[in-house]
Amino acid sequence: MHEKLTLHQILLALGMLVTGSINSLSSKTQFQTKSKGLLDSDGKTFRPFNHAGIVTLIMFAGESLCLLGFCFSSRKVELSNKQLVIDQDSSDVIKQNRKTNRILHLIFILPAACDVIGSTLSALAMIHLDASVAQMLRGSIIVFTGILSKIFLKHKLKASHWFGMVVTVSGLCLVGLASILKSESGNQSQKYVAIGVILTILSQIAGATQMVLEETFLKGKGFKPYHVVGMEGVYGFFLMSIVLVVMQYVPGPQPGNSFDNTYDALIMIKNSSTLTALSFVYLLSIAFFNYFGLSVTRSMTAVHRTFLDACRSVIIWLCSIIVYHSTNGNYGEKFDDDYGLLQIDGFLLLLIGTAIYNQLFDFSWIPCIKRIEYKIHSNEQHSKVINSDYEKCNAADNETNEHEEISPIYHGFLDD
Repeated sequence: MHEKLTLHQILLALGMLVTGSINSLSSKTQFQTKSKGLLDSDGKTFRPFNHAGIVTLIMFAGESLCLLGFCFSSRKVELSNKQLVIDQDSSDVIKQNRKTNRILHLIFILPAACDVIGSTLSALAMIHLDASVAQMLRGSIIVFTGILSKIFLKHKLKASHWFGMVVTVSGLCLVGLASILKSESGNQSQKYVAIGVILTILSQIAGATQMVLEETFLKGKGFKPYHVVGMEGVYGFFLMSIVLVVMQYVPGPQPGNSFDNTYDALIMIKNSSTLTALSFVYLLSIAFFNYFGLSVTRSMTAVHRTFLDACRSVIIWLCSIIVYHSTNGNYGEKFDDDYGLLQIDGFLLLLIGTAIYNQLFDFSWIPCIKRIEYKIHSNEQHSKVINSDYEKCNAADNETNEHEEISPIYHGFLDD
């Protein structure tokens, strides 16, 4: 039986939907905005803002803003705890705890590294994909999150979970196919759209790894959501700055024969008030979106977060179509008459698959599902019995070995 969501959880979910839609739309609009920059290899200075690296850097700057909220709340707690410090021993304990926390902060490098990889790949894909398609393809994260959660967090996956994953993958195939076929009749290259699809899927593998790590830190270590976001932002900003330096010297299509020319990106932002405004909106929306997203993970589960992330595809798609017709096709995306319905079918399968994964539908009445569930449950119970007997045998062996000499085979193992 599912627990009823509280008002606080509903507000967190709504906050995640709104801010998430804003950051996806502002990100895509940045790539569609033209501005004057350095002279490129084609002899052009006025061109679209195709700088995925600097957009990712702005994202990490937005995440870092969450540390302001964390510092404010921590300061209040610290002031109230000062009354509890009576003797030197208590002060030493607090200092020791601070030292331990500084060491624990290093573990944020892992999710930050995953965020750098995933966000950079996702930004590169966004250049070649419509915002709605990119968002729908991100629904693949529920498949990778489910598998990694089973492996590392020991979450139990029922038959409905696996069935949900299969339906989700089917939806992803339809969305990806519709996007590639649509590019054939448009002005986009099929090759680059296909690359965008692949990059998005790869980014979600990194994103799923990040979400599993975040869930471990939040529920296992008791970190506040904005603390996690802020620390990932700081480490991510540092790591991404290094990546941008590397991109500057990697051969590519941008000015100066660079893969991503940071100086050109800054000039283009400076020369366009639209780009400046979009960058600022993107920065703020990222800060709030990550806070709401991690709060949902902490208050509910990482799977709830992925489900809400899939729902915002509807908002993004509708807004993109409205923007397209409002700006004479300069921004947003057009609804394709030939393959739009195929994309809708794929999206519906994505939603259904996600709903099945979250067990919003009850399939226990189906005989084959019931048998599979019973078989999984029986195997789990059998494994528990075997593990229990194994532990008892190990305990008995350890008790015996305390009085016996280690055999040669164990000597060899220990020497290795």
